[in-house]
Amino acid sequence: MFGSMARRRVLCACVVLTGLLVRAGQAAGKDSATTEPAKIVDVTVSRVLNFIVRPEYKDPAMKKANREKVREMILAVVNMNAVANLTLANFRSKFSEEQFKTFTEVFSQLLFTTYITHLEKYSGQRVVIGETERPSPTRAVVKTKTITTDKEIPVDLSFALQDGEWKLYDIRIEGVSLVQNYRSQFREILLKRTPEQFLQQLKDKVKENEEKS
Repeated sequence: MFGSMARRRVLCACVVLTGLLVRAGQAAGKDSATTEPAKIVDVTVSRVLNFIVRPEYKDPAMKKANREKVREMILAVVNMNAVANLTLANFRSKFSEEQFKTFTEVFSQLLFTTYITHLEKYSGQRVVIGETERPSPTRAVVKTKTITTDKEIPVDLSFALQDGEWKLYDIRIEGVSLVQNYRSQFREILLKRTPEQFLQQLKDKVKENEEKS
C-alpha cells in the first residue's frame, strides 16, 4: 500500500523529481516563470544532488531542517492542487473543501516522506536531459533518462503553465505515471472507506514513514 513502484523507479523519481524541484524552488517567481522546463531540469539536477551529498546534509542535528527546506522548495513549484485533483479523480466530489485541503497537504507529506529517504541513498546515478514535447502551448513533457549501472530508465516530467509559471504535475518512470499509480491505490481504499477514514490512513502512513527514516 502507498508505494508499489519498483525500488529503481522510486530512486529515479527521487533523483530527477526532487533534483528538479529543489533548484526550481530556489529560482523564485520570476525565474521559474521565464525559464523553459527543460532548462530548469538541465541546470538544476546536479545542484540538488550536490546539496544532498554534502557532509552538512548528513549531520543528524540538521536532518529535520534540511528536509524541511527541501519540502518547502518542492511545494513552491508543484501544482499540488492539480496533483490532488488528478489523483482523486471521480472521488473528488466525495470530499468537502476542508477535506480536500487536508488531503492535498497530507498527500504532499506522503510523497515527500516516501521519496526523500531514497534520494538520500543516491549513489552516482546520472541524469540525461532529452527533448521537450509540447502537446499544447500550456503543456510540456521533458524527456529524461536516468543512467544506472546496468540500464537506462526513461523518466518523463509533465509541466503545465499556470499564471505564467511552469508547474510540475506528474512524472512517468518507464511509462508508469505517479499520479495514475496513486489514483489506482486510493480508488481501492475509497471504495471501502469514507474520506475521513482515508485521510486518517494517509496520516498514519506519513507517521510510519517518518518513524522509519
